[in-house]
Amino acid sequence: MSVVFTYKFKTPVLLDNQLQICWSDDSIMQKDNEISSTTKTVIDSRKPQPKYNDTNNIKQNSMNYVLYEGKVSITFEWTDDDGITEDDLNVYQKYLEDQSETWTWTADFANKTAKAEATYLGENNDWGEFPFKYFLDTSTIKMVAEENNTKLLCIIKTNADTDYNIRQRDIPVGETITIDKPTSSICYVLFSQPVEINGSAFDKYTQKKLTSSSVSAKNTGTIPCKVLQYYR
Repeated sequence: MSVVFTYKFKTPVLLDNQLQICWSDDSIMQKDNEISSTTKTVIDSRKPQPKYNDTNNIKQNSMNYVLYEGKVSITFEWTDDDGITEDDLNVYQKYLEDQSETWTWTADFANKTAKAEATYLGENNDWGEFPFKYFLDTSTIKMVAEENNTKLLCIIKTNADTDYNIRQRDIPVGETITIDKPTSSICYVLFSQPVEINGSAFDKYTQKKLTSSSVSAKNTGTIPCKVLQYYR
């Protein structure tokens, strides 16, 4: 198996003794940073991944990466053994079109390659599921930074058997939202930009355990703020 991993992340922060949170290292974010594998394996092989609408060749990924600044591309390359069909490509294109984020999609079935691209624009004004949670199940998958300062949040569960509910949204610059605590015993909230939480200032890359029924959060940064909730 050939793996490329040139993205640089800050020192991990451990939440709930199980969630490893790694924000991009701002000092060394460069165009063409890459995370890729050239062997057909589930990214997190500890647990079988669900299919998308019962489509055999579109499967849930391990939901490790979230784009919160810049532009990223995901390239899929396959062999005959992968069994990718033109219908798979059409179903996947429709999946991308239904996302809150704006993705562009190009596919070349004859040459066994396809690419999805997105620029972080902060388009999620309501809570939604984890972004881009399904991949084509191909031999090669490459995630590449298309611009300098393309930043990803990496989240890894140390215990694959612990199930977290995940939801995410964006806060426009200067706006305030109310973040409710879902019915759960444990809830963490992650912010990609500096925020005021109930009037108190916090730096970007803040993660807070939510214990009250709700908090107000204002984006005091210069670009939209990605917000994620992990709860169980």
